[in-house]
Amino acid sequence: DWSWGYNLGLLLSPDADTRVGINYRSKVEHTLKGDVRFSRPAGASAAILGALNSSPRLANGDVTAGVELPDTLSVSLFKSVSPKWDILADVTWTHWKLFKDLTVNRTNGTELTTTPENWDNNLRYSLGLNYHQNDKMTWRFGLAYDKSPVDDEFRTPRIPDESRIWVALGGQYRLSKKAAIDFGYSHLFVDDASINQLSAANGNLVGNYENAVDILGMQYTHSF
Repeated sequence: DWSWGYNLGLLLSPDADTRVGINYRSKVEHTLKGDVRFSRPAGASAAILGALNSSPRLANGDVTAGVELPDTLSVSLFKSVSPKWDILADVTWTHWKLFKDLTVNRTNGTELTTTPENWDNNLRYSLGLNYHQNDKMTWRFGLAYDKSPVDDEFRTPRIPDESRIWVALGGQYRLSKKAAIDFGYSHLFVDDASINQLSAANGNLVGNYENAVDILGMQYTHSF
């Protein structure tokens, strides 16, 4: 799906070595479209197949799902403490309470399935350092704590999320006054997540998740 949002920002510079930034990013609403297909059990009797084929809940067809991605608010600080070193800090609030459920509907409006999510608003805290090796090379180091918006009682196998610590390393190499290459690597240490979903209709799902994430990025910037 395609949708629209907006960003609002404010940058304050009380002195030449200090900058304070405030940024708000709007929520974005999506309507996802797809289709659902059901397979029939091999070897089922004609009576069972007849019952399955006549069930409106098991009919093949088009479906939609509404997803509301949250708005965020960030407050950040940049401070140059020497010609070689800069300190950076950031706190970001995310409005995850908007994500109350994941519901899939048929195009005629009837509900096919719904999963309660009931996420909480969360905060991410980050701290970083810049080291200016010379006029061409700057090294960057970062550390962040990102609290999970998912409570244990509402964790699902689709999104087995938990709180995580980010460790990041990167840099910028300036090819010229107008061109630069940025690169970075992050590893996310994710807390082990447990799940304990009890359902008389679908059976019990009990287990643990061990998650980790690696992110590698690179970009080229050219100023005109």
